[in-house]
Amino acid sequence: MDYYNSKGELINYNLTVPKHQGKSSRIFQLEDSYYLKQYFSYSTSPVRMDLELFNILKKLNHPNTNKVLELYYEKNKIKSVEYLISHIQDIEVDAYRYLYIEDSYRNIIKEPTEYLLYNLQELEKLAHIFTELGIWMKDLKRENTVYSKDRIILIDLDCCKLAKKSSHYDIHRNNMCCLQNLFIDLFEKCKSYSYRYEDEVDELFFLDEDNFLTSSVSKKLSKCKTPLDYIKKQC
Repeated sequence: MDYYNSKGELINYNLTVPKHQGKSSRIFQLEDSYYLKQYFSYSTSPVRMDLELFNILKKLNHPNTNKVLELYYEKNKIKSVEYLISHIQDIEVDAYRYLYIEDSYRNIIKEPTEYLLYNLQELEKLAHIFTELGIWMKDLKRENTVYSKDRIILIDLDCCKLAKKSSHYDIHRNNMCCLQNLFIDLFEKCKSYSYRYEDEVDELFFLDEDNFLTSSVSKKLSKCKTPLDYIKKQC
């Protein structure tokens, strides 16, 4: 497959069998820890990484997001290199290269309370950064996260977009709700979760009136060694 990168350089990848396949894309291993996410031709703009978000993620280089390295545009769709460079903001991305991170599959509900609070705080800080940048977070879920050492890392942030017509309050509220739903999903997808815990998990991550999570969760878990200890006390 021939691609132009964001600098207009021609790149060829000999893609064979994908490692993974989803609803909107396929994942190929290139070499070592470098992977390529290739969108299907029918994948719509809202699910594709765009240039604005790519540039923001690269500049942030945040430890709680995976590293996106380069964007690619199918050669046969581009009139010329000059056209690509002058219209790149308006051209759909066909693929991008990123650094793969191995998932350690933690059983988060039985991890020490400190582990949960540390990651909740760091991701809440990231959500605030995104809010200040005007980024509308979307599609945060277990399938789009990786447990890596002591960090929970967000991957596949393709659906996040700059929300130029939304208010700061609306973006903040949305991003905190996304974070709330992410942690509920992380709990629900871990092997120690039981359907009997549903109300207690929802209550643990209930957003306070100021739309903050860490301070609220910290108070609830102050005397608990693990989140599971707290949940069982509430059952």
